[in-house]
Amino acid sequence: MTHDPKEAIAISDKIAFIQDGEIIQYDTPQNIYHQPKSKELASFFGVANFIDEKCYRLSQITLTKEDGIYKAVLKDAIFRGDYYELHINVEVNEKTYPFIVFDYENFHTLEAFSVSLSDL
Repeated sequence: MTHDPKEAIAISDKIAFIQDGEIIQYDTPQNIYHQPKSKELASFFGVANFIDEKCYRLSQITLTKEDGIYKAVLKDAIFRGDYYELHINVEVNEKTYPFIVFDYENFHTLEAFSVSLSDL
Protein backbone atom coordinates (compact mmCIF):
# COMPACT_ATOMS: atom_id res chain seq x y z
CA MET A 1 0.00 0.00 0.00
CA THR A 2 1.24 3.49 -0.86
CA HIS A 3 -0.05 7.02 -1.13
CA ASP A 4 2.70 7.96 -3.60
CA PRO A 5 1.30 7.95 -7.16
CA LYS A 6 4.72 7.55 -8.83
CA GLU A 7 5.54 4.58 -6.65
CA ALA A 8 2.11 3.02 -7.27
CA ILE A 9 2.52 3.24 -11.04
CA ALA A 10 6.10 1.95 -10.97
CA ILE A 11 5.66 -1.17 -8.81
CA SER A 12 2.05 -2.26 -9.23
CA ASP A 13 0.35 -4.76 -11.49
CA LYS A 14 -3.03 -3.40 -10.36
CA ILE A 15 -4.03 -0.28 -8.43
CA ALA A 16 -7.13 0.27 -6.32
CA PHE A 17 -8.04 3.94 -5.97
CA ILE A 18 -10.24 4.39 -2.92
CA GLN A 19 -12.07 7.60 -2.10
CA ASP A 20 -14.40 8.06 0.88
CA GLY A 21 -14.28 4.31 1.53
CA GLU A 22 -15.38 3.40 -2.02
CA ILE A 23 -13.28 1.82 -4.76
CA ILE A 24 -13.37 4.32 -7.62
CA GLN A 25 -11.26 2.21 -9.97
CA TYR A 26 -9.34 -1.07 -9.75
CA ASP A 27 -7.23 -1.54 -12.85
CA THR A 28 -3.74 -1.64 -14.34
CA PRO A 29 -1.53 1.44 -13.84
CA GLN A 30 -1.70 2.14 -17.60
CA ASN A 31 -5.50 2.13 -17.66
CA ILE A 32 -5.82 4.21 -14.51
CA TYR A 33 -3.37 6.77 -15.90
CA HIS A 34 -4.80 7.01 -19.43
CA GLN A 35 -8.47 6.13 -18.78
CA PRO A 36 -9.30 7.31 -15.26
CA LYS A 37 -12.87 6.91 -14.03
CA SER A 38 -12.90 10.36 -12.39
CA LYS A 39 -11.23 13.75 -12.70
CA GLU A 40 -9.98 13.46 -9.10
CA LEU A 41 -8.28 10.17 -9.91
CA ALA A 42 -6.73 11.63 -13.06
CA SER A 43 -5.37 14.63 -11.15
CA PHE A 44 -3.85 12.36 -8.49
CA PHE A 45 -1.49 11.03 -11.17
CA GLY A 46 -0.47 14.41 -12.62
CA VAL A 47 -1.77 17.07 -14.97
CA ALA A 48 -4.97 15.92 -16.66
CA ASN A 49 -6.98 17.89 -19.19
CA PHE A 50 -10.48 16.91 -20.19
CA ILE A 51 -12.73 17.33 -23.20
CA ASP A 52 -16.05 16.12 -21.90
CA GLU A 53 -15.09 12.85 -20.15
CA LYS A 54 -11.97 12.11 -22.26
CA CYS A 55 -8.68 12.58 -20.39
CA TYR A 56 -5.68 14.05 -22.23
CA ARG A 57 -2.23 13.85 -20.65
CA LEU A 58 0.59 16.26 -21.42
CA SER A 59 2.21 13.72 -23.76
CA GLN A 60 -0.95 13.72 -25.92
CA ILE A 61 -0.99 17.49 -26.46
CA THR A 62 1.06 19.28 -29.10
CA LEU A 63 1.22 23.06 -29.34
CA THR A 64 1.76 24.58 -32.78
CA LYS A 65 2.10 28.12 -34.10
CA GLU A 66 0.53 27.02 -37.36
CA ASP A 67 -3.13 26.26 -37.96
CA GLY A 68 -3.86 23.11 -36.00
CA ILE A 69 -6.96 21.18 -35.23
CA TYR A 70 -8.09 23.25 -32.25
CA LYS A 71 -7.68 26.93 -31.45
CA ALA A 72 -6.11 27.81 -28.09
CA VAL A 73 -6.16 31.13 -26.27
CA LEU A 74 -3.57 31.91 -23.59
CA LYS A 75 -5.09 32.91 -20.23
CA ASP A 76 -2.02 32.82 -17.96
CA ALA A 77 1.65 31.85 -18.04
CA ILE A 78 3.59 30.91 -14.90
CA PHE A 79 7.39 30.71 -15.04
CA ARG A 80 8.56 27.39 -13.54
CA GLY A 81 12.30 27.57 -14.25
CA ASP A 82 12.85 25.21 -17.18
CA TYR A 83 9.41 25.81 -18.65
CA TYR A 84 6.25 27.89 -18.45
CA GLU A 85 3.02 26.42 -17.16
CA LEU A 86 0.33 27.71 -19.52
CA HIS A 87 -3.32 28.00 -18.63
CA ILE A 88 -5.17 28.02 -21.93
CA ASN A 89 -8.68 27.69 -23.27
CA VAL A 90 -9.07 25.15 -26.06
CA GLU A 91 -12.03 25.49 -28.40
CA VAL A 92 -13.60 22.21 -29.56
CA ASN A 93 -16.92 22.08 -31.42
CA GLU A 94 -17.92 25.55 -30.22
CA LYS A 95 -17.19 24.65 -26.58
CA THR A 96 -14.28 25.97 -24.50
CA TYR A 97 -12.23 23.71 -22.24
CA PRO A 98 -9.59 24.88 -19.74
CA PHE A 99 -6.23 23.11 -20.17
CA ILE A 100 -2.88 23.25 -18.43
CA VAL A 101 0.15 22.57 -20.64
CA PHE A 102 3.90 23.02 -20.32
CA ASP A 103 5.70 25.38 -22.70
CA TYR A 104 9.34 24.79 -23.60
CA GLU A 105 9.24 26.75 -26.90
CA ASN A 106 8.07 30.31 -26.10
CA PHE A 107 4.35 29.86 -26.69
CA HIS A 108 3.90 31.98 -23.56
CA THR A 109 4.66 35.04 -25.71
CA LEU A 110 1.66 34.40 -27.99
CA GLU A 111 -1.96 35.29 -27.33
CA ALA A 112 -3.32 32.45 -29.46
CA PHE A 113 -2.01 29.31 -31.15
CA SER A 114 -3.26 25.84 -32.06
CA VAL A 115 -3.41 22.52 -30.26
CA SER A 116 -3.36 19.00 -31.66
CA LEU A 117 -4.52 16.07 -29.53
CA SER A 118 -3.53 12.45 -29.96
CA ASP A 119 -5.33 9.36 -28.71
CA LEU A 120 -3.50 6.40 -27.28
